[in-house]
Amino acid sequence: MTRVRPLRVLSVGHAYVVSLNRATLRHIAADPAFDVTVAAPRVMKDELRTIVIESEPDGSPLTVVALDAYLTQQIHLFVYNPSQITRLLRDGAFDVVHIWEEPYVCAGFQLARAMHRRRLPFCFRTAQNIAKRYPLPFRYFERSVWAWCTGWIAGASLVFDAMVGKGVPKEKGRVLTLAVDGDRFRPFDEQEKNQVATRLGLPRPIIGYVGRLTEAKGCEVLLDILRRLDPAEPWSMLLMGRGPYQARFESLARELGVGDRVTVMLLPHEEVPDVLPIIDSIRPPQVNRTPVLGPTPAPS
Repeated sequence: MTRVRPLRVLSVGHAYVVSLNRATLRHIAADPAFDVTVAAPRVMKDELRTIVIESEPDGSPLTVVALDAYLTQQIHLFVYNPSQITRLLRDGAFDVVHIWEEPYVCAGFQLARAMHRRRLPFCFRTAQNIAKRYPLPFRYFERSVWAWCTGWIAGASLVFDAMVGKGVPKEKGRVLTLAVDGDRFRPFDEQEKNQVATRLGLPRPIIGYVGRLTEAKGCEVLLDILRRLDPAEPWSMLLMGRGPYQARFESLARELGVGDRVTVMLLPHEEVPDVLPIIDSIRPPQVNRTPVLGPTPAPS
């Protein structure tokens, strides 16, 4: 009886520099029907920190390939080492490729063009939920990737609708939200919540946020909540991230006399599961029908 070989899958993306972001592929690779390789920048720099590609845990079924990358501080402009991409595709003999880069950025176009030239079936993932018209050459990049791809993945239903509205073939798309590693992210009981909140000096209920502090991430919503909260009631706000809105948050908190209630901390990705579950999902009565933001997905 002839044994069918496993499907050889390559997934490429800058988010894979963080081991936690490979959890979904780790679970897929545990199935003997798949042989999964993950490629990511050897070093990724952004406005928050520099990350050297993290190693896989012992016993991981994944093959991880570190690629040289350039201009990683400019997410729209960064690219991978082209000769290393060529060598990876030549040696890997992959059956299908998943690209976790936006189709309009340089890296996304670079990878898509490499697959197109080799006639490799590939899909890309997008999280863009606004139908933007990009300037050249980014508009050309996006249109080319749409034309070449075998399929595409939308990070949410609004993303799917926005892309279809721009003319992306609907029949090629699927909605796949980001997964959560249930081995690392789990709910805390009340005792655990209180212990961590006390250690961090945060009175409950706790309003939480994870990600870059920018207008595009909805930080204006948090600022509006901050204005509405009654300082006479017990509460605190925990912002796990950094960004240009940090100074605005801290300034407004001081003006409102609650500067000691707002805590901003930049946690390493691996520490987020140890803090995120203390965020409360209830609505304190002093918030005039404005819902408190509950737990949010871990950052990519």
